[in-house]
Amino acid sequence: MITKKKTCWNGQNITSAKQHELYATGTTGRLIEKELGLKITVLESGSLGGDQQIGARIAEG
Repeated sequence: MITKKKTCWNGQNITSAKQHELYATGTTGRLIEKELGLKITVLESGSLGGDQQIGARIAEG
């Protein structure tokens, strides 16, 4: 769940975040894109396999 506190933290770290390829599951990724204007590779929602997609990307390196 995205809270005001998390959005504030993300907002303070935009410069750092822009230097990386960002991945997120469905709702989280769309909210970050909308609220902070960052480019996010949005995967499936966690309950629809997004957590496994992220795990697979980590395992692949």
